[in-house]
Amino acid sequence: MKHALIEDGLALSQDGRLSLSDAGTTLLQALQHMVWAEVESLQQVLANKSQAPSDEVLRMTRLRPNPTLE
Repeated sequence: MKHALIEDGLALSQDGRLSLSDAGTTLLQALQHMVWAEVESLQQVLANKSQAPSDEVLRMTRLRPNPTLE
């Protein structure tokens, strides 16, 4: 047998090198897709946050005295 399965996704070749099996490659690709989806989600959150007024701006607008009440 050319490869002996060590763990799901890992294989040991006859010369003793550790490598990814087909299952490991599939798992790695799935993890890459998950990471990129998370990165894209965070980029969208940051883009939305940069378009919205900051907390500092909102706080300053609430602190301004209302001239009609004086």
